[in-house]
Amino acid sequence: MKKNILVLLSLVLILGISSCNLVGEKQPDEDRTVDTTTDTTDTTDTTGTTDTTGTTDTTGTTDTTGTTDTTGTTDTTGTTDTTGTTDTTGTTDTTGTTDTTGTTDTTDTTQPATPASVTTIDTYVSNFSNWGKNIDGYGSTVDLTVGATSLTVIYVREAEDASANKYPYAQCIATVVDNDVKVPFTEVKTLTVKYKSGTDLVVRLNDEGNDGKEYFHTLSASTDFTTVTLNLNTNDFAQPDWATGSRTLDLSKVVGIVIYGSNLTGSFELGSVNVK
Repeated sequence: MKKNILVLLSLVLILGISSCNLVGEKQPDEDRTVDTTTDTTDTTDTTGTTDTTGTTDTTGTTDTTGTTDTTGTTDTTGTTDTTGTTDTTGTTDTTGTTDTTGTTDTTDTTQPATPASVTTIDTYVSNFSNWGKNIDGYGSTVDLTVGATSLTVIYVREAEDASANKYPYAQCIATVVDNDVKVPFTEVKTLTVKYKSGTDLVVRLNDEGNDGKEYFHTLSASTDFTTVTLNLNTNDFAQPDWATGSRTLDLSKVVGIVIYGSNLTGSFELGSVNVK
């Protein structure tokens, strides 16, 4: 058995030596060609691939080449260009308005001409030299003093006696005449009297009747000069109670003015009498 094992080992040894000689033996030239093939194991095929080394990845980036940077710019889309336009905020629209600068107001302010008769009457009654006495036959008295700008009247009137039908009066009067013709107050509108008196004064529109039934107005007593303007109508003038309705106020029949004190005795002063 041992002998067989030894034989086998010897054979193995001999075979091993023979193999070594074969490997180390020089081979013919054609069998010595050098393998120049590049080892491409695990190499990626980059054929047609662009070298992007150092290139910034712009994937998902919008190409803004030629685009204006509008950062901070106000969007004026739909906005009206007002360049050169005057700001009229708070300005009144005067379109269609006529410029009247420097224009003279030509509104007709001319007053109607004063009728000649009114001028005649005013001139007459304003001149105190044309005033006279109007007294009864019972003994009443009136004294007139014409001053530079006034007329002073002192009067004494007798007492009434109704049983004897005695009605005394003591007055001053101006009956307007022009060339000895009485001038009616037809176009007179107002009568203005400036006066002062310690008692009430009676102003009467004297018509041709001169019977006490004429229209009158009572002026209140005043120790200082007072000016009163009266309209010649029934708003300012009325008849005495006892004669009411006996006749109408007809200015075409009024030809003068009578003024007297309400007391039996007294005095008063007229500063001016005028009509319009």
